[in-house]
Amino acid sequence: MKESKLVVIDYMRFIAILSIVVWHCAICPYLCWNLLDIKNLPINYPFRILATVFFPDAAMPLFTFISGYLFSYLIGLGKYVLFRDFTFNKINRLIVPFLVIGTLVNITSYDRYLTDIPWGEGSHLWYCCMLFWCFIITWIAVRCFHSSSLYILLIASLLLQLSVDNHFDMGFKLPLGIHHSFYYIGYFITGYLLFKNKKIIEWLNNYKKTFVTLYLAICIVPILNIHPFIRLSLVVHNYLYSILLLVLLGSLKIQSSFVNNIITKVCRYSFGIYVFHEWISWDFCHIASVTVFLQEHYILFPFLNMIVIFAFSYTLTSISLKTRMGRYLLL
Repeated sequence: MKESKLVVIDYMRFIAILSIVVWHCAICPYLCWNLLDIKNLPINYPFRILATVFFPDAAMPLFTFISGYLFSYLIGLGKYVLFRDFTFNKINRLIVPFLVIGTLVNITSYDRYLTDIPWGEGSHLWYCCMLFWCFIITWIAVRCFHSSSLYILLIASLLLQLSVDNHFDMGFKLPLGIHHSFYYIGYFITGYLLFKNKKIIEWLNNYKKTFVTLYLAICIVPILNIHPFIRLSLVVHNYLYSILLLVLLGSLKIQSSFVNNIITKVCRYSFGIYVFHEWISWDFCHIASVTVFLQEHYILFPFLNMIVIFAFSYTLTSISLKTRMGRYLLL
């Protein structure tokens, strides 16, 4: 049986993967990919509220937070002692999938280019490179420096998040997406530190109603376009979302074995679902006939797109994991 600390991570990962599928299949075609101008449509305001409250920064901070939390757990078990072995492991788990799958995605996708690959970009697989550097930088800070270095990195990342709109607009690029990690490592370190500090979780649990209220209040700032606190509210929102999920789900005990089995299976397939769903949705939504359909049926399309693409991604992952190459790239 898994430790309770890891059970809550399963719940969080389940929410994260469903969130990212909803984001790319239902929200992105309208708010990010500009396939339909919804400003004057009745779905405009509900979509923007949904995007703001439940999809902080498209759920990537949540995935990063989870990775930092698990990394802290594994470090505590005495794993990843040797830098060489640790780096080799992460290259195999993150860089190789990015180079192989990311190249395939860019070759087969509409309006994507191979020239983005050296910079760790070009598709949603940018996240693999970014996460690789979060692991490497945090390992060096933990093993080679005083623990206070983590707080310095956290503060530096926070300042960067407050100074730029998003990680794609920092004004510079470094090989294999190192620049993206400067923006996201704050979430990784927060997860790492919270695993180490049980008292903080206990304190948050005692005041969880207050923090839920604070979270909802912070969500109102960007929805109402309240200046000059929009950027600050978005950054706080991203951190608080992950922390609140950790606290709220920590006391959740799902008794149904059927539900738990589904959560476990989706978590096991999470990377494969992540790889396939955006790849499929991007190309599918840019087919001319599909674009026309979503414009004519803009309320129905998001639901159909989510269900079909999630099922297809899940099935492709299941099939892929039956092959040696699939297990190497997607586990």
